[in-house]
Amino acid sequence: MTPENEAKKRYLLQYRWGKIELKQVEYDIIRMQLEALPSAITYDGMPHGSGSNADLSDYSAKLESMCDRYRAKRDEILQKLEEIDRAISAMPEAKYRILLRERYINLNGFKLKSWSEIASVINYTEETTKNLHGEALKAFEIPDN
Repeated sequence: MTPENEAKKRYLLQYRWGKIELKQVEYDIIRMQLEALPSAITYDGMPHGSGSNADLSDYSAKLESMCDRYRAKRDEILQKLEEIDRAISAMPEAKYRILLRERYINLNGFKLKSWSEIASVINYTEETTKNLHGEALKAFEIPDN
C-alpha cells in the first residue's frame, strides 16, 4: 500500500478511535456528576460538625470546570467524526462511499467489520472488496483544515 493510502487509512481510523474516546469522555462526565451528588445523611445520634460552605462552593466550581473540559473534549471529538463522515459523503462514487462507510463508520461495537462482512453487504467477493478498498482509498481525499 502506498504511503498516501496509509495516511488516508490512519485518517479514517480516527473515526473508530474517536468513538472509543467519546464513550470514555461520556463515562467521565457521568462519573463526575454522580460524584457530585450529596452523600447520604447519617442519623446516628452523634453530633457532627457542619462543613464549610466555602469548601462546598470550591468543590462545586472545580467539578463544573472539569465537566466543562470534558464537554469541550466531547464537542471536539464529535466535530472530527462529522468531518470524516462528510469527507466520505463527498466522494462521487457510491460504491466507494458505501465501502468506506462500512469499513470505518458502521462498526461492530468498536471493532472494524471484517472483509467478509463488508463483502456480504456490497455483494462482492472478499478479494474484490479488498481491491475496491484500495481504489476507494486512492479516490478519497483528506479534507484540508
